[in-house]
Amino acid sequence: MLDFFKKKLAQAQNKLEKLTVGPFANAAMAASAAIAMADGSLSDSEEDVVFNAIKKNENLAKFDMAELDKMFSAHIESLKGGRLGKRTVNDAISAINDDPDAAEIAAMLVLDIAESDGDFDEKEQTEARRIFGILNVDYDAMMAS
Repeated sequence: MLDFFKKKLAQAQNKLEKLTVGPFANAAMAASAAIAMADGSLSDSEEDVVFNAIKKNENLAKFDMAELDKMFSAHIESLKGGRLGKRTVNDAISAINDDPDAAEIAAMLVLDIAESDGDFDEKEQTEARRIFGILNVDYDAMMAS
């Protein structure tokens, strides 16, 4: 499965270079926040683990980490705001669903974050499926490879 991800990442890197910080970075941070809040809360230690996974993602290396942190934090706050906040985050995620390469990279980031603590639990799996649906990425196909 790791080889599949590496191959897909390599293929997508050329297209990623064309993406602006706005749509891709915002969607990636929205998806990251959504998976991080899968259980309804985010402790400081969980936030540190999530942001370390974001920092280690080579596809996000060209972006300003302070700006990514600001976007991530804003999406976390939105998710705490009930249905309207969740809709705002979903809209941010869907901004890249018509670009298969960007959507796939965001989906892989979701999995990296979900698996970063070594426990991809049922709530995270359910939320990952939901996010993949917004991104138009086939969850089962990605998990099978």
